[in-house]
Amino acid sequence: MISSYSYGLVVASVAIAIVASYAALGLAGRIRRFSSQTLERGDQVREAAAAAVTETMTRVPLESAIDAKVFDDFRGSGDGAREFVVKLIEQYLAESTMRLMEVKDAVERGDAQALRLASHSLKGNSGTVGARRMASLCGELETLARNTILDGSPALVIKLEEEFTRVRHALEMEQGHPV
Repeated sequence: MISSYSYGLVVASVAIAIVASYAALGLAGRIRRFSSQTLERGDQVREAAAAAVTETMTRVPLESAIDAKVFDDFRGSGDGAREFVVKLIEQYLAESTMRLMEVKDAVERGDAQALRLASHSLKGNSGTVGARRMASLCGELETLARNTILDGSPALVIKLEEEFTRVRHALEMEQGHPV
């Protein structure tokens, strides 16, 4: 059973992520509308959040999760190139899953040093496979951790997890796996 305190934290995290997304997209009017809905309806926050995210996702085009050109360079290098790309992606997915868990753990513990190291490593690995947005989010987390400012890190971790889902899907398609 989820305590009301835990439920409140989850709702607050979702609300923060949505408001941050709206702000980044320049949708200030929706921030006010979402905030009003959140305060007035209490128990209906999840539905309002889901509707707001769905509306935003359908109206704002998403960029590709990976830059596939990264793999084109490898593929042109001769025999065994395809197998190399598949192995590289497998290694990235395994390593990134562990690093993402380390990032989440560091945020939960409030450990800025561990967050800086894990996000730095994940940033570099993500850049290698062309996951530019994921690398950028890791860079933001790394900067927060370097400055020991962890207030915004839970919302960034949510975005990072969402982006990792997109990246994983794109990389599995790159490997030729049906998704």
